[in-house]
Amino acid sequence: MAMAAAPALKHWRTTLERVERFVSPLYFTDCNLRGRLFGASCPVAALSSFLTPERLPYQEAVQQDFRPAQVGDGFGPTWWTCWFRVELTIPEAWVGQEVHLCWESDGEGLVWRDGEPVQGLTKEGEKTSYILTDRLEEGDPRSLTLYVEVACNGLLGAGKGSMIAVPDPEKMFQLSRAELAVFHRDVHNLLVDLELLLDIAKGRKEMALSRGTGREKGSEVRRPMLSPEEISGTDGLEAVLEKGIQGRTLLQGLRKDSQCSFQALYTANQMVNVCDPAQPETFPVAQALASRFFGQRGGESQHTIHATGHCHIDTAWLWPFKETVRKCARSWVTALQLMERNPEFIFACSQAQQLEWVKSRYPGLYSRLQEFAARGQFVPVGGTWVEMDGNLPSGEAMARQFLQGQNFFLQEFGKMCSEVGGELLQQAVGEWGWRAARSAEGLRPRGGRWEPRFLHSRTFFPAVLAAGHLRLLSTAPQIMRGCGIRRFLTQKLSWNLVNSFPHHTFFWEGLDGSRVLVHFPPGDSYGMQGSVEEVLKTVANNRDKGRANHSAFLFGFGDGGGGPTQTMLDRLKRLSNTDGLPRVQLSSPRQLFSALESGSGQLCM
Repeated sequence: MAMAAAPALKHWRTTLERVERFVSPLYFTDCNLRGRLFGASCPVAALSSFLTPERLPYQEAVQQDFRPAQVGDGFGPTWWTCWFRVELTIPEAWVGQEVHLCWESDGEGLVWRDGEPVQGLTKEGEKTSYILTDRLEEGDPRSLTLYVEVACNGLLGAGKGSMIAVPDPEKMFQLSRAELAVFHRDVHNLLVDLELLLDIAKGRKEMALSRGTGREKGSEVRRPMLSPEEISGTDGLEAVLEKGIQGRTLLQGLRKDSQCSFQALYTANQMVNVCDPAQPETFPVAQALASRFFGQRGGESQHTIHATGHCHIDTAWLWPFKETVRKCARSWVTALQLMERNPEFIFACSQAQQLEWVKSRYPGLYSRLQEFAARGQFVPVGGTWVEMDGNLPSGEAMARQFLQGQNFFLQEFGKMCSEVGGELLQQAVGEWGWRAARSAEGLRPRGGRWEPRFLHSRTFFPAVLAAGHLRLLSTAPQIMRGCGIRRFLTQKLSWNLVNSFPHHTFFWEGLDGSRVLVHFPPGDSYGMQGSVEEVLKTVANNRDKGRANHSAFLFGFGDGGGGPTQTMLDRLKRLSNTDGLPRVQLSSPRQLFSALESGSGQLCM
């Protein structure tokens, strides 16, 4: 008699850990899949540098006296700039391969090629390689010279250690990697698949079994996980719920053997079975297994998440104004590179002042921004000159912000800010924003019941909800509508430590009856990275799921710039329409708000 097949995934944890080791960047990289991400490598042909306290234009910098340099060299101090001349020779044996310049240093870098900026480089923003060619052809040049402009500061300034703190004026920086390497795109794709499958397999439980939520800037602080004893038995479950656990999420997480989670881990385990990292010919079979899983379509009732690329850059925070200018260039040129490779990718960008700086300092880059804005991929938002303070200025000051900002957008991009997407903002000047805002006003559902709230937000469009300035708050919708604004988005209310705001999508009505449609991204962050956990949290947190079936999802490194990465985009594409998960759509603010408006009849006011 034939023996029955052994039950699949009999040991759930062992199977999970097996897949984790297969993709780990820390363990077994000599034989796992992660260790095959890069293939053959070679040092750069020549490396030289010069150090300056000034932020020199490119044409002036390349005329300076460069001296021999090597990996391991230190440079600094804080706010200085180290320019590197990088001479490259690509080996003949690499014909047909994707070739990268791998570069790692403590400072923020900007790659220059043929006199133009082409990509930002920063370890903190997970951008440590520049694609020299997608595929090296026989007739392609083998030698070229690049320049890398490295600022002596990180994404969040130059505080001691990695802290957000007052700059350390004596901080030194180091170049830790500079080499050419063959990049295996098929390995990258498999890693994205396996990491997502792992997230699906375990993400629900990890999200669900955490107590409450605290907040830090841009992230969630978790309290200790529940013990097995706390959740054993009906009485135990009731006791847990009494301690403040979100019941709906907990129950979802307790379904350890849910079909979606089980199938995800089963698929990942199958991929490990058939994939030999040392034999690329096995990769297509593993890729087909992943495609089969992610190709399972969901139903019409799936919640739709609108993912928009974003890169918040504080105009004035932990670095000088002049460094803000370079942060804009590093971040936006990287976003443009992603737009070229991903035509569906849409990137929202605010603050006319920053665009004016880039126009003056980087005219070639600015022309490309205008080109991609015309395509609808680079989307100017906000309508104001800067993301100004909303606590002290008057309504007149706010109106002048819109006057100056809208004139700039009209002259430079052909339209005022309002809607975004295929067309630039036109009727939603302030639909995105981010500066501090508070209020003790109330939110009134259409049934007439008043609910107290304490607003504390930052806005793409500057904070118009002013703390202690009840008159400005109450008339803000009127001011916005007078400037053509119909829509408003902010995330920072989620940072409130006092009480939780009762809605994520609603109408905000002023004293004169003027109304704007408001949306708060339920994921409580403007720096998402495209993980399954973030996607599930966005849906679980949404307090208006019965009234609206759409949510915003802002992804990309921010505050000090950086922006989205290709890996983030690859994750979101995989999750576009997978059974058992929310639908994810690379989208624009205009598409999001149009979808919300289509079902706005049930929204609170």
